[in-house]
Amino acid sequence: PTFSDEKTYEAAALAAYRAILNRWPKGVLAHEVELAILALHAKLGQREALRRAAAAFSRRYPTSPKRREVMRLLRRKK
Repeated sequence: PTFSDEKTYEAAALAAYRAILNRWPKGVLAHEVELAILALHAKLGQREALRRAAAAFSRRYPTSPKRREVMRLLRRKK
C-alpha cells in the first residue's frame, strides 16, 4: 500500500477503536483500546489529540502499568 493508503487505514482504525469505546466505555479491553488510540495519534502525527488522550488515560488509569508506554508515545517525534 502507498503512504496515502496507510493513512486511510490508520484513520479507519482510529474510528473503529473510538466506536468500540463509545459502545463499551468500561469494557474489559477499554484500557488496551485507549492505548491503541494513543499509538495511532502518535503515528498519524496528531500531537494535540495525543496529548489530550494521554492526559485522559492518566486520569482514568492512574496506576496503569502502561503509563510508561504512554510517556514514550508522548516523547516520540513520529
